[in-house]
Amino acid sequence: MPKKYKIAIVITHVIQYMVPLYHRIKNHPLIDLTVYFCSTQGLIPKKDEGFGIPVSWDNINLDGLNYKFLKNYSPIPSVNTFFGLINFKIFKELKKNKFDAVVVMGYYNLSYWFAILACFFYKIPLILTGEPPTPFKSKIKRYLTYQIKRIFLPWVLSFCSAVLYIGKKSKEYYLSYKRHVNDLERKLFFSPYSVDNDYFFKKYEEFKDKREAIKKELGLPLDLPIVLFLSKLIKWKRPLILLEAKRYINKKFILLYVGTGYRLKALKEYVSKHKIDNVYFSGFQNYSQISKFYAISDIFVLPSLGEAWGLVINEAMCFGLPVITTNKVNSSYDLIKNGINGYIIPANDLNALIKALDELLSNPYKMKIMGRASQEIISGWNYTQYIDGLLQALEFIEKNKLKNICIPY
Repeated sequence: MPKKYKIAIVITHVIQYMVPLYHRIKNHPLIDLTVYFCSTQGLIPKKDEGFGIPVSWDNINLDGLNYKFLKNYSPIPSVNTFFGLINFKIFKELKKNKFDAVVVMGYYNLSYWFAILACFFYKIPLILTGEPPTPFKSKIKRYLTYQIKRIFLPWVLSFCSAVLYIGKKSKEYYLSYKRHVNDLERKLFFSPYSVDNDYFFKKYEEFKDKREAIKKELGLPLDLPIVLFLSKLIKWKRPLILLEAKRYINKKFILLYVGTGYRLKALKEYVSKHKIDNVYFSGFQNYSQISKFYAISDIFVLPSLGEAWGLVINEAMCFGLPVITTNKVNSSYDLIKNGINGYIIPANDLNALIKALDELLSNPYKMKIMGRASQEIISGWNYTQYIDGLLQALEFIEKNKLKNICIPY
């Protein structure tokens, strides 16, 4: 009879994309899951540093999960800074529960390091995962981060029992430490960064014949294609470049912003100054509301200067949208086939964005063909694959009886 694995996942806070995945893992017959949250953010309204407003996600359902919120002792709580999460009780929890493995979702805050050290001290197999770094930090931050990682990350990769990589850039990043870590490639397992495809496919079916009604409800023109930006309105996501592009595209279309952030005022001022028509700002929309915005749209654009992944691209593809994004968005290397389901353009390249938008807006048939390709591609990028990768890692640990022995490098 196959072994049932008792595992823990340590994560910063309640993330709307991850909770449905935890339910899927919990329901797997070979996994006994406990989730440790280091913060109540996402469940209880707290100011989101990107949106600039208090946010709690309306899709969060923890019923049936085995989970625990760990007390955060940080004097300046934050899920985005190294010292923003200080959860001492992670040591006690991991020691007493005798897990077969602990999945730690990165190494960018102190509590994650507590979990890593607990695995080391108590000889618990560690599975490391998380997002690769993004390139938009200041030069000083990049330098300091590089020096810290150069010293400590090879040590972590040496003693961890397995590593889950979420896509091509993630694997490439881990393999950059290959010369410091013995047998690193053997410990790498593909576990793709996914959204709840089943949920979004159902929403697509629910709304696909209601596009006109939704447009009327939102007060949008019925006869124009919609280009959608759905994300935080912050500088490095480059929402302004879409307005700049709209000024130089002759074809009429709606530019729809869904989200909020500190750049909202500047965007509205730019629209007013340059008298740009058919631009709409819908503000922050919770998880249960975003589907209707994807459903009425024709093109999705994420022009960021850097994204560790960009899960909104997964969501947009579930709704059959062609995607325009940049070479600094890591998910583009896995999900976007240039000219097949969208375009990958150089970051901050206005002319390339204008050309890509003009190409799609000029050819509605091509837009639909690319949208169908998006749905086909994303259908194979899902929670089932994630769990398969996790199980492969657990089987590898069991087979090799890896107990986090640090290998010198």
